[in-house]
Amino acid sequence: MADANDERPRSLRVDGVSDKRIQHACIAVLAYAGLRALSAIVGALQQPDIAVWFLIDFVVVAIVLGALAFAIFKRSRIAVVLAIVYIVATQLYVWFGLGSATGTIVSVIVTGFLLRGGRRVFETHRERGDSVAAAEPEAP
Repeated sequence: MADANDERPRSLRVDGVSDKRIQHACIAVLAYAGLRALSAIVGALQQPDIAVWFLIDFVVVAIVLGALAFAIFKRSRIAVVLAIVYIVATQLYVWFGLGSATGTIVSVIVTGFLLRGGRRVFETHRERGDSVAAAEPEAP
């Protein structure tokens, strides 16, 4: 039970309820990375003659999306924007480059979580900026 002198940062609490939007965005990116990695493994098993390209895709997805998920968890504005751009650009390539609708629902859901989490990340940084500006003494 929280007392009146709760010293947790305000950015983590909204109306007494813990704000999980950033955490959900991080989990959504990790789930997307897991699905992409799984599809790379399945692709390598189905087409063993080009398995090395699927392995490269697996490694790139693991590194890039893993790093972005960690940075989102640490409240990086750049990471949120890059994750949205990466997922949307990948889906646009699938639509127009490959002529397929594969992964559309997953991409829309993950992008929705990223937009919610990104909004909260930007709010957190704005709140920090306001509190830093209020703490600085005014020049005479």
